[in-house]
Amino acid sequence: MLRKVIAKKTLILFILAIGTFLRFYRIQENLVFNGEVGLDYLKIKDFVESGKLPLFGPQTSHPWFSIAPLFYWIFMLILPFGKFQPVVGAYFFAGIGVLGILICYKTLSKLLDRKAGLITSYLMAISPSWLSYTRASRYNFVATILFFPFIYFLVKSFEDKGKSLLGLGLTLGLMFNFFPSPFVLIPVALLIIFQKRKMIKRKYFWHGLGAFLLINTPYIIGIIEDRFVMLMKIIQWIPYRILGFFGLYSKNTLTSAILKANFFSLYDFFKESFIVNDYLFSILLFIYVILFLFLKFTQKKDKEKPFWRILIITFTLGYLGLFLHGDPPKHYYFVIFPVPIIVLGSLFADIAKSKAGMIISAVILLFITYKNFNYFFSDKWFYIPQDRVQDGKLPVPYNLQVKIVDFIKNDAKGKMLSLKRVGELDHFNSDFAQNYLYLLELEEIKTVSDSNLVYTIFEDIEKIPSDTEGDITWISNIAVLREISY
Repeated sequence: MLRKVIAKKTLILFILAIGTFLRFYRIQENLVFNGEVGLDYLKIKDFVESGKLPLFGPQTSHPWFSIAPLFYWIFMLILPFGKFQPVVGAYFFAGIGVLGILICYKTLSKLLDRKAGLITSYLMAISPSWLSYTRASRYNFVATILFFPFIYFLVKSFEDKGKSLLGLGLTLGLMFNFFPSPFVLIPVALLIIFQKRKMIKRKYFWHGLGAFLLINTPYIIGIIEDRFVMLMKIIQWIPYRILGFFGLYSKNTLTSAILKANFFSLYDFFKESFIVNDYLFSILLFIYVILFLFLKFTQKKDKEKPFWRILIITFTLGYLGLFLHGDPPKHYYFVIFPVPIIVLGSLFADIAKSKAGMIISAVILLFITYKNFNYFFSDKWFYIPQDRVQDGKLPVPYNLQVKIVDFIKNDAKGKMLSLKRVGELDHFNSDFAQNYLYLLELEEIKTVSDSNLVYTIFEDIEKIPSDTEGDITWISNIAVLREISY
């Protein structure tokens, strides 16, 4: 018995070691720093310097909608500690990613068994999508990890007559501080609680609601001070999305193209959770995972049925919410992000109950490990060239961004300047150049919108005007155009 305990503790330590290495290795060389991250860091730096405590957090893709402010509050402490260097955020989220592996193991060990917890946490440690989003340093990634306590407290609330609803309310409240999509988890929780309402004491429901509201008190104060403008827009936006999906409003209407895009989006979500660059194998995994989910849903005599029932309802309603959105962006899946690895890890754990099954599971896991590591340790991941932009696409290597900012600083010689950017996603505010603006601020260079000295960074060099009269300086394969108006 003692030997088994030691073996399992050794295994989880090994898994954590792998997960830590993959998340921290060459983190500075491969730092992801784009306009979206730069925008948040600019705001956080401004809050720190002004001494203001924000009641709203980061803006979403809808400029009128911001989430709760906890992320800003945390980084108002973290960024100054690291002298506002962008790499500080990357280290923070890498640490959160490692913590997520441990939370995954602890949660599934209690809700299922240690074998399922170990295998799932290992899949999470080497997952291409989990690793990619961890190293992207985005605040919304935290919501993926909070999914585990969400499921845990929801399942446990039926075993303790609702005492765990306090933890559930806190978890949902925290999720709203990092990502808006957990909104779809509220009807999931309410539906499941309603079905088991006779097992739950009413006072615990109010405990959960109180915890949810308490952790979002600053946000609620902000909404009130804003005279409920944002809340009213949210209330209007939801039916607009639903009506549009069903063709009752002339936007976001369901079409065969959207159906196809949604299916492939779901497939890509599962595939990228497991393995890279092996479409045939990933299709087989996808089919087996869906069949395994169906089996768990229909199985009548299973002590783990409450967990599987809740997970399947959460996944189905969560995906339906995304489906109504119409061809959702990849990060929208954060609301149900752990589901694929939970199901695949549990499938392997079930197969491994026999000796033959254990060998089969081990071989498949080794194959997945080989494919993923072969990709990670290539020039497509850890060793991406840092001296140029790849195919004109984001992200621009951080070291190259620093060189561009150094050139502008030295060339401007202390003069006030305006900055423009031409490249991917330049239709967003400030040409999606907030990463460069932030780095200029770190060099104590303030930019204005109406300076006669204008620098334009061409990440997409095909859009350089043929009739330009300014001076072009090449920094690797990025062009910086300097124009002076008199």
